[in-house]
Amino acid sequence: MVDLIALESVRVFRPELFQLLAKMRPVLTQVSGDYSSREDDPKAQEQVNELIKCVGDESDLVRSLISRVFPAARRYLENYSYGYSSMTEWRRGHRIAHIDFLNLYFDRTAPSELAAFRQAEKALSLLPDADGFGAFLDAVKPDELEETIRALEAYENAYPLDGIVPGSINLLNRIAEIPERESQGMFDFIRPDITVGRVVLRMFRMLEDESEREKAALAVLPVLRSYSTRLEFIQSIGYRDGVGHKLVSEKLAAEFEQALVDAVTSADSPEPDREWDLLRVYYFVADCKGEDYIPPSLSNPGLVRSLFTSAKSVNRSQSFDSRSVKTEVVLAWDPLLRILGSDEAVRQSLEVLRSKDGETPLVQLVDRYLGGWRPSRD
Repeated sequence: MVDLIALESVRVFRPELFQLLAKMRPVLTQVSGDYSSREDDPKAQEQVNELIKCVGDESDLVRSLISRVFPAARRYLENYSYGYSSMTEWRRGHRIAHIDFLNLYFDRTAPSELAAFRQAEKALSLLPDADGFGAFLDAVKPDELEETIRALEAYENAYPLDGIVPGSINLLNRIAEIPERESQGMFDFIRPDITVGRVVLRMFRMLEDESEREKAALAVLPVLRSYSTRLEFIQSIGYRDGVGHKLVSEKLAAEFEQALVDAVTSADSPEPDREWDLLRVYYFVADCKGEDYIPPSLSNPGLVRSLFTSAKSVNRSQSFDSRSVKTEVVLAWDPLLRILGSDEAVRQSLEVLRSKDGETPLVQLVDRYLGGWRPSRD
């Protein structure tokens, strides 16, 4: 409310200053270290200088406005800077210092990021209620689900402790329900599992004692609905290099891994259509079993479909002298052969899928590999 009163006062009494503010929103809100800002940006500094010059002898007015309403821009006035944690604090406080709320003020239309944040605000209070939180997530439009979950990151260190277990279960079990979105560019590495994993990781880090984290993990793991999600969760809290965050004891992490290996080798996934990374699951089992690994005989079309789909990815390349990005759909062929054992085993699995789905693009892609095709190395 204070921010609104301040800006409305500027709009009414100093319209020339107000017009300049509307044109320099990124300068007013970008914090130090923001990927979209430069630490030493002469153009941004010029805009702030013009803002001060606009008010003549009343430069203290602009300085106070920046200090109180747009603190991120203080770096252009003095040796003072803010980081990403401040942005999340301003967002949670509905401060105009955050670009989403500043855009809402000027445009009178909520950007998609702010709409997702509003959804996340509602979700936060529902975290302890497993059924209520689940129903809330189910009611979110599929194409808004990932952004809504990502917005929950803003509440790091503010999640209700009794919501960590039910919240983690609900979020992890919805990785498979987040629709695949179009890539945002060459360096867009965000996937649904990463979005969900970041929130769950922040929840678990709120449990300071290892025994509390282990108790929570023991409650979460049995009700995860797919092998893919179980593996993701186990590795994120475990000790695998480059993946694990060591949130439970090394002994318990090893027990979780062995239990998953035993489950995968003894029975097919009960919900094959929910398996979003089955290739990694089977490859993990093969790695753990070593020479004792026995390739599975897949007779369930849903299981074969999930395995082949998780082996599929898109290669992107771009030449230095062109803006166009070349894309090519490929398979992780060597891991697929390691999992199924041979070309013939892949062919048999493919026929299981073909008998159910017909000549789909996925079936045709696997067929191309069996025929000897490999992606170009350009």
